This record gives sequence, structure tokens and C-alpha cells, in this order.
Amino acid sequence: MESHKSAFLTFDDGPSPFTPAILDILKQYQAPATFFMCGKNIERYPETAKRVKQEGHAVGNHAYSHIFWKTVTGYGMAQEINKTDKIIKNTIGETPTLFRAPWGIVNPRSKLTAQQLHYEIYQWNISALDWLQPVITYGYMRKRVLSHTRPGAILLFHDGHGTY
Repeated sequence: MESHKSAFLTFDDGPSPFTPAILDILKQYQAPATFFMCGKNIERYPETAKRVKQEGHAVGNHAYSHIFWKTVTGYGMAQEINKTDKIIKNTIGETPTLFRAPWGIVNPRSKLTAQQLHYEIYQWNISALDWLQPVITYGYMRKRVLSHTRPGAILLFHDGHGTY
């Protein structure tokens, strides 16, 4: 995908019961995405995780339990990431190279841990704020995303909630 013509769709926190509907929409529009998955959710929905990969989407590591990252030691971060690595490898047959920290918390400790584990940290620059539902509406999210998106934008959505 050429970044000068495209925006990048990313989904955090899945897989979940909502992920198949998102995959159906992505397939309908032939839109690729990256799914940053939590290990505990892959354990619950392994077939959905497999489908994400089978349909050509990228899979990234989003830690095991989505714990509040500011409170975790470097050792704890490594445990969360490594546990999810094994789950992803055993489920879809490959180890990811992209990592997105829970809550998007990137600090010196998380940067160092990701670097030591040979991960590229992949953040976003536009959030749909879908995690605020039902406080904000779909209309607001749509307007927010469309008004802020520019070529090369990295959009954050969540498939752990009813984003679609």
C-alpha cells in the first residue's frame, strides 16, 4: 500500500464477536487492515484470529491482558508480549513484528522492552474514539475520522467493541 495515497486501518483489542462483521466489511471493500490482538482474546476466539490472517490482514501483538501499561515493569511487559507471541504463533502460524502497547502507552520502559524483543512499535495518529461508546455516537465517530483523515494517516478502531 502506498502511504501517499492511502490511510491505514488498524483495529485493537480483538478478536471478539464483532470481528467477523468487520472482516465482512473489509472484504466487501477489498480493504486491508492490521489487527493488534490481545492474547487472552485469541484464546477465546482462535478461529476468528485465523480468519483475520487467512483473509490477508496483518496481525500485531497487543499484549496478553490489556493491562494498564504504566503500572507494569519491563519484566511484566516482556511476559505479556512473549505469552501473546506464543499464542499468535500457535494459532496463525507466524510471529508478528508489530507491537502496539495497551492504551497506547509508550514510555522509555515499553520502548526498550519492545526493542529487546525485536518489535516495531506501531502507533496511530487518528482515533475514532469508538472506545467511548455509548457516550459518543457513530455519527460523531464518522465525522471525526473523515474530517481528520489525510493520506498516510493511521486510523485506530477497536474490534473488541461494536465499532462497525
